[in-house]
Amino acid sequence: VRANNTVTYLIISRMVDRYRSASTLDEKRVSQAEILELLTALPRNAYEPDHALRMIEDAGVHRAALLLHQQGAAAWHEGREDKERRSYHFTCAISCYLDDYDTAFRTEVFEYAKNECSGANTAYDTDIKKLKDSLLSKLAELVNLDAV
Repeated sequence: VRANNTVTYLIISRMVDRYRSASTLDEKRVSQAEILELLTALPRNAYEPDHALRMIEDAGVHRAALLLHQQGAAAWHEGREDKERRSYHFTCAISCYLDDYDTAFRTEVFEYAKNECSGANTAYDTDIKKLKDSLLSKLAELVNLDAV
């Protein structure tokens, strides 16, 4: 089944509204899982990722925003995005981890950062520098998360 981008956007919007109106953490978890399920099932051309991301971030649906930021960073690997945009998505993905309600999930940021940085193209010093700069901008929050 295919729907145009407008219909898909309206469906995502409705799901985000449901997340916002959830009164308990369990209801928010269920809503967030449903949004993630939808986003992973849809091809990226079924919706405008930047519009969906803005709406999802405004609602505080961190894991769905994380998914979209990770897709944005992955697009760089496929040659569709510029290095500045990859750095932006990388920094925002770190924020998504750090802002999540689940402490165990927040600590997964370290594995994510390690994987992203080890996958950087070492042939280009600017690639590594941009990722390091992104990490440095979040250093205080990362240290507060796990000061070991």
